[in-house]
Amino acid sequence: MFNITYLIFAHNNAKFLYNLISQLNYPNCNFYIHIDKKSQEDFSTIQNIPNVYFSSQRMSIGWGDITMINALILCCQEIVSLNLGDTIVFLSGQDFPIKSNEYIYQYLSSRVNENFIIGTPILSPACNWEEHGRRRIECYALRVANRKIATIEPHKFTLANIKQILKVSLYSPKKISKALNIYYKYPIRQHPVGLQVYAGEFWWVLPVKSIKTILSYISSHPDFIEFHKNTSNPDEIVFNTLIYNLISKECINNTCLRYIKWKKSPSPDNVTIEDQDIIKECLNNPDILFIRKIDSIKTCNFIKELISKH
Repeated sequence: MFNITYLIFAHNNAKFLYNLISQLNYPNCNFYIHIDKKSQEDFSTIQNIPNVYFSSQRMSIGWGDITMINALILCCQEIVSLNLGDTIVFLSGQDFPIKSNEYIYQYLSSRVNENFIIGTPILSPACNWEEHGRRRIECYALRVANRKIATIEPHKFTLANIKQILKVSLYSPKKISKALNIYYKYPIRQHPVGLQVYAGEFWWVLPVKSIKTILSYISSHPDFIEFHKNTSNPDEIVFNTLIYNLISKECINNTCLRYIKWKKSPSPDNVTIEDQDIIKECLNNPDILFIRKIDSIKTCNFIKELISKH
């Protein structure tokens, strides 16, 4: 029997998380939840659901740094050790399905060997990050404010580096000495050999056997995670890079099976009740199973109604 585990990262809004789990609850499905350590909300109502598991540790997750990956690795290790499922669907606490549970189950159970994760080679023209992602892997990340990271490249006197130093002086003047130390004294960053670096969304749907392959690689190559401690937003690189290097390309689909409303901000926009046309398009797209960052229970109820009528 095919089993799905929904791995959910949440940091607030316990009511929304309960609503998400209630909507996705279905035979042969489990839920594994990581609650950010910084959260002060009461999630006790969720603990009473029989097929819900919580991570053994609650980590404090910082936007855009390695703590997101550390928490993800911990959760994957525990899901594997608990033998919870055949496929893991990685969601945030603000995601919501745009298909029925039966549709999702049939879709994934008929594609048991497929890896749904976005991957674009860094440094290729297809990578739309700044300098095609070069600064992510050749510069040291220095957090200067909430959702603001300066990327400092050692020993390179460039306009881009000057702009990053100015960012530090603007948002966190106390870290200027750290930025200059990186610039003058740190070694040139060199990504661990043998791996093409890939960029993509943090969120994915992966077979457990692929997760085991990733965990085995990380265990035997500690330099890989050590390198990415200094990477800006490693959550958008680490699992993407490992899947696209370690798994046969024939088993990878370059999609995360969800709609994400990206604009120009460092985080995606919320999908609201005003986005009804977008929601209906997602409903009619057979390969979109979830919507990222729903704004309210009201919007969730609108989606539920659409699904029930579809």
